[in-house]
Amino acid sequence: MRSHFDGNEERTGWHVPFVSEPDISAMSQGLEIDPIWARILLGRGFDQDNLQGSFLHPSPPGPTCVGDTLLASETLSSALKNQSKIAIYADLDVDGITSAVMCSRFLTRRHHPHSVLLVHREDGHGLNPDRILSLPDEGYRVIIAADLGVSNIPLLMEARESGLEPIVVDHHLIQEPWPATLSLVHPQGRSCLTAVGCLYVLLRAFAHDSEEREMAFLAGLAVLADRAPILAENRYFVQSLLDEGVLESFPGVKALLRKKVQRKIMVNDFSFWVIPSLNAPGRMSDPLPSFRLLMAQTESEAEKYSNQVVEMNRRRREIEWSVYEEVRSRWDGTPVVFSPDWAPGVMGRIAHRLCEEFNQSVFVATLTASGSVRGSLRLKGEVTILDILKCLEGLPISGGGHPKAGGLGFPIEALEDVRSLLTAFLKDRSGTREEEAGTLDIDAFLPAYYRSGVFWEGLGKLIPFGEGFPEPMFGIRNVQVEKVASGNGRLVLCHFRWRHGTERAAFRHTQTLPNPGDRLDLVMTPELVGKGDRVERLFTIRRYRNAG
Repeated sequence: MRSHFDGNEERTGWHVPFVSEPDISAMSQGLEIDPIWARILLGRGFDQDNLQGSFLHPSPPGPTCVGDTLLASETLSSALKNQSKIAIYADLDVDGITSAVMCSRFLTRRHHPHSVLLVHREDGHGLNPDRILSLPDEGYRVIIAADLGVSNIPLLMEARESGLEPIVVDHHLIQEPWPATLSLVHPQGRSCLTAVGCLYVLLRAFAHDSEEREMAFLAGLAVLADRAPILAENRYFVQSLLDEGVLESFPGVKALLRKKVQRKIMVNDFSFWVIPSLNAPGRMSDPLPSFRLLMAQTESEAEKYSNQVVEMNRRRREIEWSVYEEVRSRWDGTPVVFSPDWAPGVMGRIAHRLCEEFNQSVFVATLTASGSVRGSLRLKGEVTILDILKCLEGLPISGGGHPKAGGLGFPIEALEDVRSLLTAFLKDRSGTREEEAGTLDIDAFLPAYYRSGVFWEGLGKLIPFGEGFPEPMFGIRNVQVEKVASGNGRLVLCHFRWRHGTERAAFRHTQTLPNPGDRLDLVMTPELVGKGDRVERLFTIRRYRNAG
């Protein structure tokens, strides 16, 4: 069997998928892409057939992407026909906000009576009983619960008995049998749609073709915000973000982008600027400014609400980095991190940063205004939220979320028990195959022509990367470190020499840094990063080891 390794490369210590040269040549010619990118796609299990459907020309989601929607469709159809007053109750993050916007735009176009209720930070997670149970007395007959609801079955049944028909549109883990009498629109293992992606499926049957691309745009925002797998239906949604015609329907997003971008829009502009800005109001307290920004129809509205969310995002970043630097400076690696004084709205971001930088599962928590503990989980390896809930079974825990990310809440009295159980459980499952075996996983070795336009143009054709389609990992053998120095912002730049000359790459997530003179093997990923009116080409070092 022929290996695709360069004849001068050694196999020892590297794990690279085998791909045959004829297959690489065929895909490269068939798709008109550079061979290095054909190699990576083939190594990840793609061929020209499944690339067309899930990657290059994905289709929008249809009914097969969610469970049975008959009851939900009938409930919505009846409400539309009878002009029944509808309440939209949505979570405070981007998935919830875009769901509320999709619903409200849909109903507004039909002059249908409705109101939008958004979760406030102080409400905690899930449906608030006081807000829900008062709705029938206010004339509401249907409630659409978006990006929440699957953990509130008793409350939903009570609301239904009082005359309020629920439609739950969610994608979080369902932890108990779902009642047949409650409407549910959920992926249920059929796809990786977010809540607003599920809502797209429900509303698409009632929407005009002219509305579809706007709906897809909103769903694309949530795919990036929730780090959902960027393949198949979700890739269709993300591609809609680059449709300039659709962007005209969202002057608030255009106003946001104008504040940072003076060139052609990239997907990264949404990931690193639009999404954090939209998330900031909910993290700080009230997500309403983000909802209004996405609902804006005039330039004056767009400017007003974009200024509001930008200011909230600035404040959020200050708080987040202050807390993160405090955590990082004193953290001893214990998986459970707690302080009563931190801002609840940034716990998810802190957990994410720790998880990525130190490559381990963490739970970061603080006290809420009510005196209970609330925090965020980010998980590595094979551990899932269900494993965590099983580990804590018997304790007064509420929580849920996605398989690898979620939240937990409990009384302060249970903190030490949670700390003890989670620490033992997560430490027992720490470590990766690479750490144990000393092997570096890569897609390919970096080709000698990596500076050429052909290489970077090929990268641009594969963007965006994310869950399900991670950034490409390239290996470089036996580099010599010349200098390690702080770069712009919080990056650390490593200047090194290798057989094809000198280069530099950024450290983003690492516990320790190498020293000048060290000889290393590197795993790096190339990135195209928008900086104002230009696009920078750079490499980020993901892993390294002593060359040997």
